[in-house]
Amino acid sequence: MPYIQCSANNSGDIECKGIANPTTTCSSSTIGTLVTDGELCLGMNGETAIKSTFLETAKNFLLAHASGSIFTTIAEKQYGVVEIKSNSMIINTTFQSDYGVCVNNGEVVSAATSTSGGCTSPETKSTAVDFCYKGVCFLTCKVSATSRDSNCKLL
Repeated sequence: MPYIQCSANNSGDIECKGIANPTTTCSSSTIGTLVTDGELCLGMNGETAIKSTFLETAKNFLLAHASGSIFTTIAEKQYGVVEIKSNSMIINTTFQSDYGVCVNNGEVVSAATSTSGGCTSPETKSTAVDFCYKGVCFLTCKVSATSRDSNCKLL
């Protein structure tokens, strides 16, 4: 088996399993899965797949929740900051931001510094997230006595 996926179970114990058959293509239905050429499917830009293999210099990428993703800690309507290194692809639990993220072609370059972004060109503030805590990113929920927006998830 070429890959091993490890995660904490409900008791906090680490469980690992082999991924013997990664998917063959990166598409909108395989986001967050490993592809047979050793890459992680990060998402789609129109018809173009955004993928990354293991990197000598660590980089962070913004990854949306997807069913079937190897990153099970990213819940529905959430994103995760995934750090890809030479030998691992993990949620970057040290990444935090009160204002979201600055991205360039899917790569998380830095934490946004204000609600308007504060990103340096060619970076742009991702409209997908408003804040991040321990590598998991969220949109702000707007709740009133009579309604809540569709981004809110009841816990």
